[in-house]
Amino acid sequence: MGREHQLTLTKLSAVREKSRITGNFWYLPKALLCSAIFALTTFGESELKKVSFYTDTVAEVEDGIIKLLMGSIWVMDSPVLALQSQEIVITFNQPAPILDSENVSKWEETLPRNGVLYQGELKVNVHRVSGVFLPLDGFYGNVVKKSADGEILKTDDGSIWHVDSLDMYDSQYWSTPYPVVMDSYKSYIINLKESKRIKMAKKKVPLH
Repeated sequence: MGREHQLTLTKLSAVREKSRITGNFWYLPKALLCSAIFALTTFGESELKKVSFYTDTVAEVEDGIIKLLMGSIWVMDSPVLALQSQEIVITFNQPAPILDSENVSKWEETLPRNGVLYQGELKVNVHRVSGVFLPLDGFYGNVVKKSADGEILKTDDGSIWHVDSLDMYDSQYWSTPYPVVMDSYKSYIINLKESKRIKMAKKKVPLH
């Protein structure tokens, strides 16, 4: 009986410890609690894709040809009439070429010719026929979860991002999932469905 009694006490002690940890867990601050829950679901996530991207405003659209405000001209693979005079994003499956001020002509030759243009619900392949532009290195992925009224976002690589308080007005209303690009410094995210940029707070969890 002494041995059985000791085993019973050991089991009870383990249950109490588990209950104590679980109880304390649920009393964590809201933002920290959401981060902890998200962090527990990161296994098996896909990595964000390294891309380069370019943002500009549509100046003209005619017969499937897009002229952007900064001067470059693009042809859509599938002409649509949905483009409006607002910001667009074009992503490229290659790093942004480094601008060499002493050899600009060589830099122009290395600029991407083909990309994917996003504006609202529109996603279309485009080909550049003339003009130059300045692409930036970044990452492409999807925001798959949000919490704390849009303050916390989780991307499909498992990273947790904290939205700047001034931009939570936008992020709290965005329905997940939605595609995004972010700059290489991870200081902002662009929602490609909304053509809207939001800043990340300094306490964001960086990519590895």
